[in-house]
Amino acid sequence: MGVLEGYKLRGKPKKWEPNAVYFILTEEEGRADQYITDNNGIPKRVGNTKMIEEIVQNYTLFGSNGTIDKHYVHEQGVASSVWTITHNMDKKPSAIVTDSAGTIVLGEVKYTNKNELTIKFNGAFSGEAFLN
Repeated sequence: MGVLEGYKLRGKPKKWEPNAVYFILTEEEGRADQYITDNNGIPKRVGNTKMIEEIVQNYTLFGSNGTIDKHYVHEQGVASSVWTITHNMDKKPSAIVTDSAGTIVLGEVKYTNKNELTIKFNGAFSGEAFLN
């Protein structure tokens, strides 16, 4: 399991940040528990969401300086083991990839520059990449 903080997949936090929203992936495929923390960093479970895509579509995430953070959804319609994604966000975003069934797939991300990246996988498939 890991934590989706912003859109960043991390191990479970050792310390919860105050006034934050976390998504913790559950044992049930394609689901994540939503937690919010109070001023002291005490987490409270407030919901469960079906898919990472639902998180991307329904939440506006903010950068550390309080501005709305950029995000991009890439649709890979043709099965491939290497995805080249031009996102034009002028940054090196984190990426979460799902196959066409909605299962999260891990790959090796390499940044070509601040506007393009490639992700290499063990096998070819189609799906979506959620960048933030």
